[in-house]
Amino acid sequence: MSAYNAINGVTATENDLLDTPLKSEWGFDGVVVSDWTAVRSLASAEAGQDLVMPGPDGP
Repeated sequence: MSAYNAINGVTATENDLLDTPLKSEWGFDGVVVSDWTAVRSLASAEAGQDLVMPGPDGP
């Protein structure tokens, strides 16, 4: 689950850490779900966010 918090100035939902190390290095093949209304832009999809809560109205 990704959250509202920022890591080095980038929110967890848009942070590259969702891809590296989580998915690529550690091999996580599950679904990364956002905290409720934490996703603010489509940049989260590029970072590795899989499911926006509370969809389907999210970015």
